[in-house]
Amino acid sequence: MEGSMKEKRQVESDCMRECMRKLSLWYTKTFAPLLTHDDLNPIMATLGFVPSLVSVPVNTIEIDHRQFELHSTQPTFTAPWIEYLHCSSGLISDFPPPRPRLPYSRIDGLHIYTYRAFLDALNFYLRMPNLSDLFHVRSNIIIPT
Repeated sequence: MEGSMKEKRQVESDCMRECMRKLSLWYTKTFAPLLTHDDLNPIMATLGFVPSLVSVPVNTIEIDHRQFELHSTQPTFTAPWIEYLHCSSGLISDFPPPRPRLPYSRIDGLHIYTYRAFLDALNFYLRMPNLSDLFHVRSNIIIPT
């Protein structure tokens, strides 16, 4: 009876360990996860991007590179993001180009749509037929300490 209980706990533990995953951005060339902007900035610099710290209001949403304010009675807070400016993005137009950006300071554990928006904006400038040759998103196992 006691052996059966130990086996059950081991199965539960293995299941929890398998479920404890989060998404992260990976650099394909080295097959290494990028966890902070300190990991990402040198790669972005080689691609012609310069990091810029911006504050984004929490009660706004961006759709097709236009920001819309959500009406709320809650006070407005700002969250720090790193926005990457490309050397060719200084052109003035009626429609501003997309801005690749990620929250500051950790860039792991974000929603898949956040990574997708970042990679789509990045590919606007790079025009790579297969951006997964440079970056890809995959799950990372969380190791409890």
